[in-house]
Amino acid sequence: MKSFERNSSLLVAVGIALIALGAAGCGASLTPPGSGTGGSAAGTTGEGGDPSTGGTVGTGGVILLGTGGTGGVPLACNPPRSGEVPSEHRATAPACKPSNQPPAPDGGVPSCTADSDCTANLNSLYRYCVHGQCTFDQCLTDADCGSTGVCACSTDYYGGNAAYHPNFCVSANCRLDHDCGPGGYCSPSRGYCGTFQGFYCHTAADTCVDPTADCASCGYNACTYSPAVGAFTCGSSVCAG
Repeated sequence: MKSFERNSSLLVAVGIALIALGAAGCGASLTPPGSGTGGSAAGTTGEGGDPSTGGTVGTGGVILLGTGGTGGVPLACNPPRSGEVPSEHRATAPACKPSNQPPAPDGGVPSCTADSDCTANLNSLYRYCVHGQCTFDQCLTDADCGSTGVCACSTDYYGGNAAYHPNFCVSANCRLDHDCGPGGYCSPSRGYCGTFQGFYCHTAADTCVDPTADCASCGYNACTYSPAVGAFTCGSSVCAG
């Protein structure tokens, strides 16, 4: 039984590592396609390409998409339309169901009053104290995530081919649409394999609202929140498993 638990721990550790990649922004943005002096984004040729301006040395100076230098010009994304509604937004905050749980540790799952009561058994994956019981899930409701966090439900993201993936708390500056003001929207930002990175209000500073409508034109497939910019921007979300 202990050997099975260790194997389960390895499987889940892989899954949690992938989730961590997502939470850290693993939906990395691709270098935007570009053009430079002496060529075009369509790959046509020009006279005397110069590597300092985005071209490669050679007859005609062929421009390679995505490798333009200082002369590279990114393709323009479609700006959000007036009144555009995000495809995902949080009008309500439903409670999450318990996720698919790994095997319980030997001796059963203990009761608890704090997370520290659940971490004594290093082989156990039931490491969070939620509603008086040690559990694999970090949360069931937003209230389990402090005063501002959001409980991301395991049923709402893929998360890769891990044997188990839990409900977990993510950072947020909103929990519901109405937290963003009249007519506002509180949307998720997603990373690796659709894993939640957080929930944030859309603002006038956003350069995208919907990934299909606003980002496909410039070669991206996701509209994600950038903490450095403080706004949603087009990017690329990847999933290798």
